[in-house]
Amino acid sequence: MTSILQAEPVGKVVVGVDTHKYVHTAVAVDVVGGVQGTTSVPADRGGYEQLDTWARQFGQVLAFGVEGTGSYGAGLASHLRRHGHKLVEVNRPDRRVRRQRGKSDPIDAENAARAVLAGTATAAPKSGEGTVEMIRHPKIARDGAVKARTQAMVTLKALIVTVPDELRQQLQGLPKMTLIERCAGLRPGPVTSPAASAKHSIRAMARRWKDLHDEVKEHDVLLGQLTKGHAPDLVDAFGIGADTAAEVLVAVGDNPERIRSQAAFAKLAGVCPVPASSGKKASSIDPPSGASRRRRWAGFSELHFTQRPLTRPPWPFTSVTNSGSPHRFGGRQAEPSQAGIRSKAR
Repeated sequence: MTSILQAEPVGKVVVGVDTHKYVHTAVAVDVVGGVQGTTSVPADRGGYEQLDTWARQFGQVLAFGVEGTGSYGAGLASHLRRHGHKLVEVNRPDRRVRRQRGKSDPIDAENAARAVLAGTATAAPKSGEGTVEMIRHPKIARDGAVKARTQAMVTLKALIVTVPDELRQQLQGLPKMTLIERCAGLRPGPVTSPAASAKHSIRAMARRWKDLHDEVKEHDVLLGQLTKGHAPDLVDAFGIGADTAAEVLVAVGDNPERIRSQAAFAKLAGVCPVPASSGKKASSIDPPSGASRRRRWAGFSELHFTQRPLTRPPWPFTSVTNSGSPHRFGGRQAEPSQAGIRSKAR
């Protein structure tokens, strides 16, 4: 019988890296599971070169398993990729492993290496060096501006409820844009009364909303240009705009070849059914709903895997009237949903 030592002689290692903001910790594990060494390096170019040199002293480096390739480990991942190393994205270990072994940077790095060695971690990280990375940056800025804009409107309307009666009667019941323009044009004068302080605060929030609204539109224009240039077929598909296209492209990354099938992308996007079988019962449950998952699903059929143009939304759609008869959607009768959009008609 051939032993593992004969099949894979020592001299080949897998390096696991636990990444942090200022310091990365690495552990080299050989192919029979022995720890060969541990080191910590600064999270900068010099540290990346130092880590590369350190790893090579143990022999052939089969792969680097890196935690946080989309955050603290992004710089290290880019450096290792440029130098020709195989890179594997590793999630943090589950709680059972942490309870058994404890928690420290060397332990986390060793767990990352063992996950790669065992084959439980196989995902290729996003390259983050192309047009999709350019799309990701304004997408993050836009999402933050949209969230802040919504919060500004909520705060503005909540404040209007408690202002003096005369001012409240002037502002309540107005359409959104009329309300914003009316509030932004208030003149509080010297702040010597509750009415004046209320006008000052309301005007500030209305102007904040307008500034954020202008920022969102600016991001939308840039995202439209970038997504149209990078994936024109996706943007031209039915029901997909710049924001949805950006969501889908960011989920895939600059190296779509890392996603090997439709099923893999469905898993990544969080829209595939999850097995829920036990004993004699065989079933599955639908994934949790969410705006980002719906946006990714909207572009699912158009991205990289099919040339069939969309003529109607790719998600199942059911709309039922009070009488129980389904509406017609896009010239075709809507089919019952199988992806989590359920009719509540009884």
